Amino acid sequence: MGKKYISDEFVTETGWSSSNAALVDSLTTSNISGATNLDWDFTVHKLTATAAVTFSDINLPTHPKTITIYLTGEFAITAVTAWDLDLTDYDGSVWNRITIDYVESGFYSADLKVLS
Repeated sequence: MGKKYISDEFVTETGWSSSNAALVDSLTTSNISGATNLDWDFTVHKLTATAAVTFSDINLPTHPKTITIYLTGEFAITAVTAWDLDLTDYDGSVWNRITIDYVESGFYSADLKVLS
């Protein structure tokens, strides 16, 4: 199965490309599964896993940036290795907030909080 861009649904609905300034720092909402690209052009992602997910990064910024992922779905989640994210407490039956700070290539800080 090919990679899916989690922003496709939003881009298709609006007819804008992810390079448009109006989309930068906005919210994207999608159902995800399989190999899934996390688009750093968006600041907030609200995602529902419908099968196991393996994240990868696209459109990494040229400067430090923080993004937030709200994620639910009772499936295995695999984060980008460089995120160094501990998913031990991930609970797919509720919303989880993942905050990722990108500092520079290969240097991230990530945190998971289970929301009830």
